[in-house]
Formats: sequence, C-alpha cells, structure tokens
Amino acid sequence: MARPLNVLRWVLCDLCVLLVVIAVLLPSRAMSWLRRDYPLINWPMSRLDHASSRFDLVHVVLFAAVSFTVSCLWPRLPWWKLALAMLALATGSELLQFWAPGREPRVSDAYDDLLGAAVGLTLALPFRWLLRRTQPPDQSE
Repeated sequence: MARPLNVLRWVLCDLCVLLVVIAVLLPSRAMSWLRRDYPLINWPMSRLDHASSRFDLVHVVLFAAVSFTVSCLWPRLPWWKLALAMLALATGSELLQFWAPGREPRVSDAYDDLLGAAVGLTLALPFRWLLRRTQPPDQSE
C-alpha cells in the first residue's frame, strides 16, 4: 500500500508537469483571454514580459518553480536524474508545440527552460540537504 507522503509527492509532481503542459499547449487566443480576464495571471506575466532580459523570463521562472518543487519532493534523488527529467520536460514541452494552434517550438525557449531548471535545482540544494538530514531514509524513497 502506498504511503500518504508518496501519494502526495506524486500528486504534486503531476500537478507541476500538468501546469507546464497546459502552459505550453494553450493556444495563443486562450492565453490572451486568460491574461485579459484574470488579473492574477496577467500581473506576474506582464512583469516578467516587460523585464529587460535576453531570456524569456516566463519560461525561466516556470521551470525554476517546477524543478525546485520536484527537487524538494525527492531530496534523495540524485541531481543528475532530476536534471535529466527537466531536460525531458523542456524538450517534450517544446516538441508538443508543433500540435498547439498558434504556438511554435523554439530552441531558445528550450534553453530558457533549462536555465530555469538549473536555477531551480540550485536554489533547492540547501532545502534538499535539510530534508535529507531530517527525514528517515525510508520516507523519501
């Protein structure tokens, strides 16, 4: 029987991946509608869009949040496995855009996704260390 903690981990992980998939596959019209009608979505995205950067900060922040969350959910999982999972998610999310109306995959977006994943994994390092120290080994597997 699955433990509640493991079930919660998988649910949170699935929600993170679902968030990325929805954000990637949402047609441009639907994204415009969401931003227009929901200020809580528009406000942070507008701030990120208007920040001067050579990176697409929406991609960077989204993947930083996802990688941070997943990294903290499995603190004993080696970092390279997490990085590989983020690489697969970044690549897959860009490839899925071939079938999303009004969206187009870009290599630069995949780079921004990977930059965000690296930022998230780096920011999670102290939390992972703390979680590994405080959780018994059998609880985090």
